[in-house]
Amino acid sequence: MTVHLSKGFLSKPGIRFFWLLLCTVFGSCSAYVGMVLQGVTYADVVALSRIPFHQDGYYYLPVRLSASAFTDAQGWICILAVALLLLALLGVISSPGRREVRALVAEAKASGARLCHGMRQLSPRQRQVAGLALGLLTVSRLYFSVVYPYQTDEVASYDFFISRGLLAVSSFYPIPNNHILNSTLSWVFYGLNTSPWFVLRLPVLFTATAGTVLLFVGVLRLTSFGTAMVMFVIFGWMQESLYYATAGRGYWLLILGGGLSFLAVTALLDSTRPARLGWVLLLLSGVLGCYTMPPFVYVVASATGCLGWCFLRRRAWADMSRTIAVGSGIAVSAAILYTPILLVSGWQSLFANRYVVATSWSEVVWNLPKFIWSTEGRLLGHRGIGALLLVLALALVTHFWKPYRSAPPISSHPPAGQELVGPIMWFLWLPYAMMLVQSVIPPYRVLVYKGLFGALLWGLLAERWAQRSQNRRQFWLVAVLLVSFAGYQCFVLARSVEKAKFQDKSRLAAFAWLARQPPGRVLVGKGEMGLYLLFFAHQQVPRRSWQFDSTPQSGVRYRYVILSHEYQESWYPVLLTKPAYEDENLMIYNINI
Repeated sequence: MTVHLSKGFLSKPGIRFFWLLLCTVFGSCSAYVGMVLQGVTYADVVALSRIPFHQDGYYYLPVRLSASAFTDAQGWICILAVALLLLALLGVISSPGRREVRALVAEAKASGARLCHGMRQLSPRQRQVAGLALGLLTVSRLYFSVVYPYQTDEVASYDFFISRGLLAVSSFYPIPNNHILNSTLSWVFYGLNTSPWFVLRLPVLFTATAGTVLLFVGVLRLTSFGTAMVMFVIFGWMQESLYYATAGRGYWLLILGGGLSFLAVTALLDSTRPARLGWVLLLLSGVLGCYTMPPFVYVVASATGCLGWCFLRRRAWADMSRTIAVGSGIAVSAAILYTPILLVSGWQSLFANRYVVATSWSEVVWNLPKFIWSTEGRLLGHRGIGALLLVLALALVTHFWKPYRSAPPISSHPPAGQELVGPIMWFLWLPYAMMLVQSVIPPYRVLVYKGLFGALLWGLLAERWAQRSQNRRQFWLVAVLLVSFAGYQCFVLARSVEKAKFQDKSRLAAFAWLARQPPGRVLVGKGEMGLYLLFFAHQQVPRRSWQFDSTPQSGVRYRYVILSHEYQESWYPVLLTKPAYEDENLMIYNINI
């Protein structure tokens, strides 16, 4: 399908376009922060310091903002928002600005038409297969979202932040409010219904479903139905992806942002089309991804690094400067959105927390190979042998295609795959190089988006193999392998569900016993039980006053002491009586100490 644009719209975006784009995005981010801060008083900020939360013990949220600083911040952020949006508006109403807006709208319409045309080009059988796969995947996600007990980060996010309002959601990190955009979406749902499933699971399910469809259509436009379906099945049913579509809080936003950034990169490398929409997509996905969680910087670095390298090879200096401008715009926009955290909690909560603590470079070099092997294994469905599949995929890439030695434009037709290999490699491997520079090995889950590119690589290889063999038996072999893979991933996750349900049943039984006893102050040892106690107390007995401590307070007499079989406390009391309640996980003593 050929979509015609008028001659004026085929030009590359100039300085005015990026000036309008950046002013609009900066102004919108400032306006959002202003809305968060203007809707509250300093008394509301101070009230946040009285919210108890649990992170290996009970604490209170620290407020580091003075009344005068809060008033100044309210004023300056509003001035900034008004000034930036006014500049953007003046630019838009000018004649060159209107041309840029019309060009962007025309590009968006043309891109939408191409995507719709790609879907209409599918045969009835292909549409049936895609619809059936999406339906089965959605049913699987819905089932696990219902039966999987709430996890610690979900419980903490709901209890300490989402239920406390938008200011709490926007002002603290990372305890464990380190997925702020997802917590904000959950806060919106909380205003409609306070059910934990409705607030915690439904937004994630919506995000995962919409993201799956969007990424499938985008990859279908770049490749073929076979490639897109193989990627869809492998990544959609991969255990990590399935879990994070169930109880993952912001991880599917991370995945969606990573996929959209990749699609933006492929569009920007196509020198045959205007690129306004590609720059907009790269900027917006970067800003929202970084506000979802800071480790999205790995995606931004992969995208801008790939573009920068390709433009350098082409000596496309104008495109190089555009890449720098958009990358800088992402950083500035994210900084604006994180302003409430920097004001209320202090910069230490964002830049000096336990997730970004640097170790020695030699230690990182020693541990990184094991981390890569384990992570890549998880992202291809099996911690032990999954990395072998990636090694095999890389070997097959060198067999089927020449090494990616240049930066050719991406064709407007479904490519044979070579043009996508380079961007895939940037997204797969640059994060590990950054870890060496940072001297930091983060939790593997922040790289879950990379599984999308491993699955896409296998999709390209399967399509290439089918083109070479021209044998229908290969089609059925691939289908059987994919169905077996999906079944195995569901089986493994179902086993995790049974284990989690057993633990949840134990916690509920212990709390039910405690709730039937006379009121009294409770001393709770280490472990996750203290976290769930607060959640159960607020959900099941909201009118009863509860007081939990994780360490003995001077001059306080406790009626109940909860100890885990697993942990030994430094204050472990000498208890001559038998526990009043005991199960496989914990003991509850009904005494005064």
